[in-house]
Amino acid sequence: MRKITFLFLCLLLLPGCWDQSLIKDLKMVDVIGVEQLEDSKEIKLSMVTSNIQEANQGGGRPQNQYFEDINKDIYTAAHDIELQMAGKINLIEDRLFLFNKSFAKNDLGEQVSFVGKIPSSPLVAKAALFDGDIAKLLQMKELGNTTVSEYLIRLLDQATEQSSAPKVLLSDLIFSKADMKQDIVLPLLEMNEQIVRLKGSSLFSAGIYSGVDLDVQQTELLLSFSGQKKRPLMYSQIHKQSIVFIVKKIERQMRIQVDRGGKLHVELPLRMLVQLGSNGDLNGPVSTAELHNFERLLSEDYTNKAEKIMHSLQGANCDFLGIGQHVYAHHPKLWASLNWREQYPKIAIVPKVKISIVDTGTYDNTSEL
Repeated sequence: MRKITFLFLCLLLLPGCWDQSLIKDLKMVDVIGVEQLEDSKEIKLSMVTSNIQEANQGGGRPQNQYFEDINKDIYTAAHDIELQMAGKINLIEDRLFLFNKSFAKNDLGEQVSFVGKIPSSPLVAKAALFDGDIAKLLQMKELGNTTVSEYLIRLLDQATEQSSAPKVLLSDLIFSKADMKQDIVLPLLEMNEQIVRLKGSSLFSAGIYSGVDLDVQQTELLLSFSGQKKRPLMYSQIHKQSIVFIVKKIERQMRIQVDRGGKLHVELPLRMLVQLGSNGDLNGPVSTAELHNFERLLSEDYTNKAEKIMHSLQGANCDFLGIGQHVYAHHPKLWASLNWREQYPKIAIVPKVKISIVDTGTYDNTSEL
């Protein structure tokens, strides 16, 4: 009886929804946009926040709000935005940082490094560039029948899942400033007729945007060389024929040779085992001779594409493939004598793509009998 009486008293003393007022007053940041203003040293900070309405109804419903401030740096602008709202900013749930190209060229890694020192820092938030007016984008009420923040997150999730864009977190961006052995590549978004889409990727060198971009197809091939390729479909245009093939397996290597003079030569063999999804203008069964010709044409096409990508990487001084990491690990004495930022654009990088067709669905070997 005493136990029952004690439990009853405890229930009376419970305050009910003790955290209701805290949840109601919090401003959960979904997306943060940072833009360098033209012809100015000031930046524009944009925030899309969500707070919980009707929290006492059980769960409540999210409501989005847009805030912005123009100031000398992110920290001061964020402080001023908090003064505008009736609630406290909570960054820990932030899912995306968007930067414009002008801001990214101004030592982006260093400028966002202070975020990592905040106790509620959203280090696992995604990071991307936007080629356009970020403030105008984030002020939109809806995109694709959903909220702006949800649309952008889904777009990036899908792009990374399909290996059309690299997955880059805010922590990767912060640490890229100090990592001299490997650089990052950020997804690049753009507005196209009221719809945001993936434009490609942007190359970074030591945490600073190089000004060099790759398109989506180039990015997908680059991710194949880096081991991040998951999406099976790839495309090629050969002699006005559109060829679609399904990648079944990727085998990649990195061979680094050092001559007597200390010069580096890097070979990047990449083998793709594929299944033809469409054979261009060819109809019906594919003979062995036609199959080998397809393999040769596809291999040459993708080797040429890979050479252009490597040229772009070196021109941007972006060591995304981590060649410096391999030199550091396997040639430590040579690494100690190198200024990698000066040497990387000069080394010989030779990619070679070999495509082997393991299945066509229409293969016919009767011509060989």
